[in-house]
Amino acid sequence: MKLTKMTRAVCLLAALGFSVVVLLRFYWQTQDRVADSWDAWIDDRTETWTEMDVAARKKAIPRDSIDENKLANIRAGHRMDLENFAAEMRAKYASPAEMEANGEGIRLDSITYEISEPEKYTGAQTVSALMEAFDAQDRRGYTDALAESKYPREEWLALLLDKGLRVGDYSDYSLYMNLRSNLVHLENEPRTWASGRDGIPPTNDWGTFKEAYINRQVWECQQIFEAKQIDPSVWSGLFMGPGGRTFLPYSEGQIYVERSETSYALYGPKLSERQERELAYYGKSPDGYDVVYIDENGNILTEPPPTVSMPWYETLWRVLSGTK
Repeated sequence: MKLTKMTRAVCLLAALGFSVVVLLRFYWQTQDRVADSWDAWIDDRTETWTEMDVAARKKAIPRDSIDENKLANIRAGHRMDLENFAAEMRAKYASPAEMEANGEGIRLDSITYEISEPEKYTGAQTVSALMEAFDAQDRRGYTDALAESKYPREEWLALLLDKGLRVGDYSDYSLYMNLRSNLVHLENEPRTWASGRDGIPPTNDWGTFKEAYINRQVWECQQIFEAKQIDPSVWSGLFMGPGGRTFLPYSEGQIYVERSETSYALYGPKLSERQERELAYYGKSPDGYDVVYIDENGNILTEPPPTVSMPWYETLWRVLSGTK
């Protein structure tokens, strides 16, 4: 069908009119959101700051493990700072847009994070001394209200100290406090109680499991703490063998390799895919790493086990990619 100039003009005006309406609606909705968006501003900045913080931590301490609890800790800490800042700004401005239009706010490009190893703690191993040293710093971060109500930090810390735990730096203190959150979560997991995992005897009784879980965590933390005193580069550990009683410390640049002719497992810093393949199929250790071979129970082997038989798809990949 051939359109006349008049018809084309009408269609163009209609299309433009529709676009204008859509744009105006989007503008009004955006303005409404900005006008009443302190919560949205806090949400947005919290995520941005968290991403920047995590990236800085990974760059400064590549081996640092950021699990869900630590991520929640980081996010909650930034949210608290932003909420405090927003509370001051709300008294002066009706919206974040008005605040920023007046030259206030926080420039994201002005924020830097200096991440370093935790400072060693040399004070007394008492509840009062430890809380004075770390509590303000810990409260800035992740606070689990339910865990706090069930296991108040004073009582929880006293319990762990009575069982022999010691705090060497803030990372220890934060870890010990976060164990409460894990315990709260496990209270509703009866299948975990009965699983017999992680060196804890199976049971159907919550009280029995809780006591065994706490004792197990204390023992694991003690192994890591003592290993850190010997070698400051130790940052965590691997528990293997019957009852998970064989402890292998994770330290800087060290990788544990469990390998057979048909499979392999790596424990420690994450390698690239190429490094993994070369280690598994050719026994080539990656540069800069100390490779320790172990068996399925975590016993250290004096000789490297056989390399893994290369599967057909790996052989095909090497042929197609020209890799030797």
